[in-house]
Amino acid sequence: MSNDQPNTTPDLNNLVSRLQRSGYKFSSFELSCEDPCDPIDVEWNYKDMVHVSFVHSHMSREFTFIGENSYTTLDLQRVLGLDIPQSTSFYTTEDNALIAHTSLFLFIIIVEVRFESVGELLTRTTTRYSLGSKTPLIRLLSPILRFALKRNWRRFTADDRPLRQRRGLLRSKGFQFDETRPVNLRETLNISKNHVIAPKSEQQEISNHFKISEFAGKTVHIGDSDHFGLQVCFKDNQILIFPRLCPHMGSSLDQDSCDGHAIPCPWHGRKFKALCSIKTDGQSKTFIGPLHICVYDGAAIHITTLSDPAPISDSAANSGYWTEPWRPAAQNDTDADELTGIAQQID
Repeated sequence: MSNDQPNTTPDLNNLVSRLQRSGYKFSSFELSCEDPCDPIDVEWNYKDMVHVSFVHSHMSREFTFIGENSYTTLDLQRVLGLDIPQSTSFYTTEDNALIAHTSLFLFIIIVEVRFESVGELLTRTTTRYSLGSKTPLIRLLSPILRFALKRNWRRFTADDRPLRQRRGLLRSKGFQFDETRPVNLRETLNISKNHVIAPKSEQQEISNHFKISEFAGKTVHIGDSDHFGLQVCFKDNQILIFPRLCPHMGSSLDQDSCDGHAIPCPWHGRKFKALCSIKTDGQSKTFIGPLHICVYDGAAIHITTLSDPAPISDSAANSGYWTEPWRPAAQNDTDADELTGIAQQID
């Protein structure tokens, strides 16, 4: 290796140049994709430490070090039907550039990822691979390794793009995220912190009515998968109401069915308890949340999304207030009395 002073965060060209002086020969190729999101959504996606275990089912990863801008791992990846162990180092070189390098058999593999805005809510991600080896005979295997790496890129990208696009969709609807660049790797370990800032938009008052006898055993989704959206699970002798938006990083919490009293975020595994649990015992009851009122009249439930909810302060905007438990209404709740009157008009 060269005796030059080491660069603490060398980019791809610097690494390749130094290794070439040690006798390595490199071949390179690029892959790219575009997603309707901001560059920071892609940066977060690459730097988020926790989602790997929940989103990438084809690999197993053990972190051996996590710093603010770098980490190392021991990975088991399935390549061409084989579980291949790899030790990988990852670090940032610029706000919009990342480097990963590893070795496989007699190859050195260096990967550079760059992401840049190419339009409003449109980001291009370019991944460049450089494969290096000293042995001419081993370099004959480069096409096989290139095929495996392209296949692996397609699998990772297929897993990750829905996360980026989901955040881009929320941004297009006025949502923001409480985050700064560069994304701090260590801070992504805290999945209890809420980053989603809901817009202070007006909502048309909407009432939904469900007869218990018609929806037994079913799960119903109300509205969109945002802070106003709800999912209602009709279980034996009980109704559970859950949120549809994770306040941590914006995942949809939608479930096909509810197996318990909590639902997990599919990105990070954070669990959310029911906003309210209604025992269908025939006794009328009312629950009030920051954005909804729910009335159970013994035969049906009536859920109204408020057109003029209580104002949310700037300091509470990213508190995930829409996931807080609903309170049972007191007898003198004016809103509850008004909604009960509406419910009584429903067939």
